[in-house]
Amino acid sequence: MQLLNILLVIGASRFVVADCVDSDGGSTTSTATANSGPTDSTVTSATAEPSSASTLTETTTSSTSTPTATSSPSLQYLGLDESCLEFGSGKYPGVYGTDYTSPNPVAMKNANGQFANLFRISFAWERVQPALNGTLDPFYFSLIDGAVQTATNLNSVAVLNPHNYAKYRGTTIGTGNVTAANLANLWVQLADIYKNNSLVWFGLMNEPNSIDATTWFDAAQLSINAIRETGATNVITVPGNCWTGAHSWVSGNCDITPTANAVAALAITDPADNSVFEMHQYFDVDFSGSHDSCVNNYTTLIEATQWLRINNKKGYLAEFAGASNEQCETVVSDVLAFLTTNADVWVAAGWWAGGPWWGSYMFSVESDGITPAPDAVMIPILGQYKVGGESTATATTSTTSAVQTTSTATSSPPTNLPDLVIYDGGSSLSGDWQNWSWNTDLTFNYTEVPPPTDDGAFLASSSNWGGISFYLPESFNQYSTFAFFASSQNISYTIGFSVSGTGYSSPTVTLQSACVGTLSSIAFVSCSVDLLADSPSSYPFDRVNIQSQSAGNQTIVLSDLYFSTVEC
Repeated sequence: MQLLNILLVIGASRFVVADCVDSDGGSTTSTATANSGPTDSTVTSATAEPSSASTLTETTTSSTSTPTATSSPSLQYLGLDESCLEFGSGKYPGVYGTDYTSPNPVAMKNANGQFANLFRISFAWERVQPALNGTLDPFYFSLIDGAVQTATNLNSVAVLNPHNYAKYRGTTIGTGNVTAANLANLWVQLADIYKNNSLVWFGLMNEPNSIDATTWFDAAQLSINAIRETGATNVITVPGNCWTGAHSWVSGNCDITPTANAVAALAITDPADNSVFEMHQYFDVDFSGSHDSCVNNYTTLIEATQWLRINNKKGYLAEFAGASNEQCETVVSDVLAFLTTNADVWVAAGWWAGGPWWGSYMFSVESDGITPAPDAVMIPILGQYKVGGESTATATTSTTSAVQTTSTATSSPPTNLPDLVIYDGGSSLSGDWQNWSWNTDLTFNYTEVPPPTDDGAFLASSSNWGGISFYLPESFNQYSTFAFFASSQNISYTIGFSVSGTGYSSPTVTLQSACVGTLSSIAFVSCSVDLLADSPSSYPFDRVNIQSQSAGNQTIVLSDLYFSTVEC
């Protein structure tokens, strides 16, 4: 399935499997057809505080009989699969906004209020790492990181999910030039970035298939070992072969493998003892999620549930869904009740799907803001199992590298500060501001477009996803508004703020949406961005970034850039 936008913040709520079982799973396709099965979760309390480690403990109630909803135990994590960053399969790198997009932070916030305290963020391995063993693409990674920050800023878990089916550019791991070590290399780089943020989980791969189960779990083990060698103790979710379906986890009888996941998965070890097995489950006739009927039900989860319990493992039903009809509503309700009843082994569950480009897709629970979501009937059903989320969180703790902040959502900047000027003319930036732009040349004292004030202007010429980036050695988080004038015929820029050296990035807005009137190459328009739109003022932002969304050449003329405590 598929995903949208860019955002910020890294939290610190550790998922520790203490005297518990391990469990992991996979994801679905990048088209409107889902494959495999879902799983749900367990709970120690209704709210997972990000400021301390959240520990999963064994619950005393367990059953595989007909489910009935109970007040205890309850699911610890109920989530939404954000799908859109992986859209445009086969188009690499692809064009942002045309082939793929990023999760909508407003929609994620709405989902958090409705039911979700976990967001599974799908992305394309080929886009984030254009060459095997190569460095991460900075632009595409910023989109992933933005979605991560949105989730963790909502006191929710973000599950990283390479939506690749154990393949890279169509070549299955273990064949051709694609090796298990290549996947481990990707995870080493991601683990190094997020190892201080326990709200980020590492979902090794979406729905491996067309690979022998033993070969797949050997590859998964290599990635687990590599992640732990970085010092990361984050939760790792481990899918199985055969699209990681819960219904076939024990029986096998799927794909090319002679070995069932239930057998091959027992070889998995985790030095940090903090992994779960990820499974998916759909309830139509062939378990694919491509039909709007639900002829199967919670009983498809019984064998996998028994396997988890017998082997002292934990499970994460990362994908499940049902269409908007009475039959599927009943099945979904029963599945959630079953997972809750068996919360001693099920750690989390995720609904497929969310994301801004799903349109009329039958499982989408994300509205376009005009019409209800196609599967909106499921939202109140999911809401009955809501745990934690922004509604119960009074503070957010963000930890990454050397930066840690604790804030309340009601914090606001002072209103009596003088403007903080970035550029007001001349041949350099003002004060202590430094030019940290990339793939971008600046031409100061630019006069071909008459400046709107006496403060002068500069021309920025970018190529290959270049960005205009200005850094201040101290935070500007006490200001509420970033204002400037712009002239350009290119509108594909985004504007955001970040904390240098940490990976923190704010939600971004498009250049056109920030400006009053239509952008023009012959005249300036006034533009402004609210720093507090989605980001508490305590985040120590020290960089402002205006980034091109094109691999081609783009130019923009900017004038009179400053921060203010006055809303524009």
